[in-house]
Amino acid sequence: MLDLLQNVLDNLNDLVYAVDMDTYELLYLNKKGQETFHVQPPYGQKCYELFQNCSLPCAVCHHKDMVMNSPVQWNFYNSVLEKYFSLFELAFMVGDRRVKLEIAIDMDDRDKSVSYLDARHTNMEIRINNAIGMAVQKDSPSETIDCLLAQLGEILLCERSYVFEIEADNSVSNTYEWVREGVTPEKENLQHIPFSVWGCWHKSFQNRSTVAIRDLETIRETNVNLYQFLLQQNIRSIVAVPLVKKDGGLRGFYGIDNLPPELVQYTSSLLTTTGFFLSGALQHRDLVQQLVYTSYHDQQTGLGNRYAFEKWLEELSAPADLGCTFVDISGLKHVNDTLGHIAGDQMILTTCECLRSTFPKCTLFRHGGDEFLIFCVNGPKERFAERAKLLKECCAEHSIAVAVGTSFIHMETASDRGKIDQLISLAEAQMYEDKRIYYTTSGLDRRRS
Repeated sequence: MLDLLQNVLDNLNDLVYAVDMDTYELLYLNKKGQETFHVQPPYGQKCYELFQNCSLPCAVCHHKDMVMNSPVQWNFYNSVLEKYFSLFELAFMVGDRRVKLEIAIDMDDRDKSVSYLDARHTNMEIRINNAIGMAVQKDSPSETIDCLLAQLGEILLCERSYVFEIEADNSVSNTYEWVREGVTPEKENLQHIPFSVWGCWHKSFQNRSTVAIRDLETIRETNVNLYQFLLQQNIRSIVAVPLVKKDGGLRGFYGIDNLPPELVQYTSSLLTTTGFFLSGALQHRDLVQQLVYTSYHDQQTGLGNRYAFEKWLEELSAPADLGCTFVDISGLKHVNDTLGHIAGDQMILTTCECLRSTFPKCTLFRHGGDEFLIFCVNGPKERFAERAKLLKECCAEHSIAVAVGTSFIHMETASDRGKIDQLISLAEAQMYEDKRIYYTTSGLDRRRS
């Protein structure tokens, strides 16, 4: 009986296959399937590798939702074969193994009364919803965005999917990108694109409308700047969807390049829904970045705090020449007592501006209320000392006196990190000596200033 059944399935003119529902291992494929996918038993492939050309289970897969011995029928568009299929599935047990048998009927060979567009639309909506479900399981917002862009690229058969975010000067920069294998990435070339190029879409985006260009040649005469810009990226068709901030302002947009022309118009509504999810993921990313920034930066000055110093120390590699400058603001207490804390805060901020301008490529930390540490890696010792002098001159131009001490060591191996405490102590000792000389020559009472 089983031999008779297999003989019938083998000779059907429709695709028939069986898979292990837990491992996705292909167990059986009839002659039509073998001819279609150019394989012979034993197979060894996963079903998603052979049928969908995917490295992971398909976003639309519903193995976990199937009920044993309850047949399921649904319509599906296979992007590898570029055909519509009506699928009949049955899950059953073979020993202790869960097996799914599926018959895929090619709709191009059947009744044309079925609405292909509706079937394909429904199929893509399911797959996109499942893609979102897969993306939210990622560990970080950026991984979520990358995952969803990759899924959209596969579902919509496009060459590239990406996110652009608006900069402070109204230019846009490509911040996330997925490209199909063999397609040249463009992300690095698409930074700070001026408003004069993309601004023609701004009104549509403000109205929450999607921009869809089925054939780039249709804008050759009407929008020369945009046409040339897109042509340089080998774009033939594009859908661009606005991304909105929580307050309703425009954050940017995400796009799909070179999807099949027949998909351009009717996928717009699907992609609009996905845009809300991407906007939320970007907002979540910003929140995480802000929390990380706050954890490692002094709130008043923006310099690294003690946590940032510990992290920097952990990541410091050897061998390295390491210079340290210890800085203390002289007279801050006197300014706070006589002119008020607002004046004192401004004194601190002005000092930080001088720190940044005289040590532009060094690492700066706020060590205490009026104390700062500066570390320079692999810089000339002589130049390091010169910068300390320039710092005092810069502060003096703003009527601020600072005490400065410097020290220098060579770290041969990571085990030499213990020398950094000694490095700081030597710089601090020099700073206190500089401070003592300042108060001696200025005649100010150190205890009151």
